[in-house]
Amino acid sequence: MYVRDELLEGLPRRPEAVQQHVADYFAIIAHIDEQVGRILDELERTGEDENTIIVFAGDNGLACGQHGLMGKQNLYEHSVRVPLIMAGSGIPRNERRSTFCYLLDIYPFLCDLVGLEPPETVEGNSLFPCFAQPEAKIRDKLHLAYRGKK
Repeated sequence: MYVRDELLEGLPRRPEAVQQHVADYFAIIAHIDEQVGRILDELERTGEDENTIIVFAGDNGLACGQHGLMGKQNLYEHSVRVPLIMAGSGIPRNERRSTFCYLLDIYPFLCDLVGLEPPETVEGNSLFPCFAQPEAKIRDKLHLAYRGKK
């Protein structure tokens, strides 16, 4: 089966090649961090930081050599978790939540946060309850799938 990212390096994975992929991955993260910092600085400079809700979500992570894999075409935790960081009025500062959620749960949460009724067609569950009660569960489990060999 053709899986693009797994073709980035030959087998067995060479340690120096994996180290380079990890370094490249962290360089990308550092660049994004710098650009987000520029946006936050500008919001603060213009006084719009108090009127802004920030939602930062990313794509699935890359394996970068973990389990002998390079990409994200697997169901290991390092490849299925995504960053989800939020800030703004009504969102607790410097706190973490460990509830299971999907990215489609962001939209109904934002509707709740600003006092709008989510459209009936929205399938996500609002994350709002876990901000009032940190241990609240939005979902009991997550369903993940990956296409296997035929």
